Amino acid sequence: MTESPPRSAAPLEIVERHQAAALAALEATTGGAPLCRVDGTRQTVKASEGAAAALSDVRRALRREAGEPTGAVAAERAQAVIEEVRSAWQGISGPLAARPGSGEYVAGGLDALTALEDDLRGARAGGPAAPGVGDILTGQTLLGGVRATAASGERVRWPQRRRVAAVLIFVGLLVLIGATVGWPLVDAPLWSVLTAGAAVLSSLALALFVPRPGEGWRPDLGCAPCAVAGLALGVAGPWLAIETAHEGERAALAMVLGGAALARRLTEPPVCGVPGR
Repeated sequence: MTESPPRSAAPLEIVERHQAAALAALEATTGGAPLCRVDGTRQTVKASEGAAAALSDVRRALRREAGEPTGAVAAERAQAVIEEVRSAWQGISGPLAARPGSGEYVAGGLDALTALEDDLRGARAGGPAAPGVGDILTGQTLLGGVRATAASGERVRWPQRRRVAAVLIFVGLLVLIGATVGWPLVDAPLWSVLTAGAAVLSSLALALFVPRPGEGWRPDLGCAPCAVAGLALGVAGPWLAIETAHEGERAALAMVLGGAALARRLTEPPVCGVPGR
């Protein structure tokens, strides 16, 4: 565990230490890869990105000061900057707030500001040392709130509208398959079971395109290039089962395609791009 620096550290030094920890956490979360190639649905990705961005806002504001205030003046200025940045982040609205993952992004930024504020307050009071960079990277302070956000995000991944959509899509696929090639449960039981499984997986994958509550009714594409692959796989599974009706091996392949579609939708990032350093 990395030891905390002396409590006499200047506010700017503490801010820079927190920012370095946030950037390291983001690097560790993404593995240095573009967000389009990592599990961006884990809220730790967007939250870590938000933490780094919010701390960068504080650092830039402090560095814009003419000269470098010390002592109580520096501490008061740092507190004022944090409050300004927090107010700006809490007021984020419009298209930015409507983008997928923006909630986790903002929550990560606000959590980072709170952790920084606690560290600065402890430095002024001369109290117990705040956790150092090692603690932050292991999520004991800065990412503690992020992990709670991630757990909450997992619970809301399947809101009621998505569950309803999955059921409706599944029923629609059952009807479509029955109307086109039938369901020969006696003559082709293996094909029937595997095709039903493919329909279930594809229905779940396609339901993940339904936006969550509060995001309007535009399809939740997330990273659009990645979403094209998930959509194609979700449609390809049932289509293959219909085109090669009653062939068990092809139905197994259709089920694999449906599973791949679901896996992609569950691991696609909310946005594309390369994380800032």
